[in-house]
Amino acid sequence: MADAALTLCRRREVDPPWDLIAASSSWANVVDLVGGWFESSLSEDDGAAWDEIGETEEDLGLRLPWPVREWFALVGGRSGVWHGIDEPISLESLRVDRGEIVLSRGHQGISCWSIKLSELEKGGDQGVYHQLGGEEALVEPLRTFYCRLLLTQIATVYDPPAGLRECVQRWTRADGDLIRPILQENYQAVGGPRQLYGVGQLYRDPDTIIVDDQLDSRVSGIAVRSEDAADRARRLLGSEGWGEDRYRSCEREQWDPIPGWG
Repeated sequence: MADAALTLCRRREVDPPWDLIAASSSWANVVDLVGGWFESSLSEDDGAAWDEIGETEEDLGLRLPWPVREWFALVGGRSGVWHGIDEPISLESLRVDRGEIVLSRGHQGISCWSIKLSELEKGGDQGVYHQLGGEEALVEPLRTFYCRLLLTQIATVYDPPAGLRECVQRWTRADGDLIRPILQENYQAVGGPRQLYGVGQLYRDPDTIIVDDQLDSRVSGIAVRSEDAADRARRLLGSEGWGEDRYRSCEREQWDPIPGWG
């Protein structure tokens, strides 16, 4: 029902209400991720106003693709969710650079994710391009970009996004080639291989996010939000080989370290 209504809004060029965007399958993963991993779920107050989005489009001299417009309307006004290696550019700083709309810039500006203006005329779901070290590659559809970026931030950033619930993130020195079959059998793979700072594949269960760095033959990081999830990961992957805890949230008073890790 929500998907059909949202599609109709797009076709008629009508700005959809926040509740409709949040209820659609296109954005369910982002809404669920924030609601499940952060202390505060998304609400209408977290979205940018449509008139603000319209003013930005007027300044840019173009109409943004629907997924970009809907993302800003859904969560563009929420602070703290995006904090880490790669962050989406804010509505205020959105710019067109050399024929591309830059969606996100990487740490220290060494990379960026963008969509090409030439693809806006084609309609449909534009692809997101990753540029790093003078090389460019098409990495994924725009509809999945924000969700995967959020998953990666939760599981791999040095400092946690603000407002994150109690969870832990670990680096591991274990050989990913040995662990990968276990991940494939016991966790849900999210999308295909992507080059997001060496992130080859993401795996999940309801309380776990695992980053499999296929480029480096190792598992980069794991985030869990419950002791049961940590026990399951430890049971499946073993308790040896995990690096130090990198989440600064472990220093909070309410943090209860999980015995046997680290």
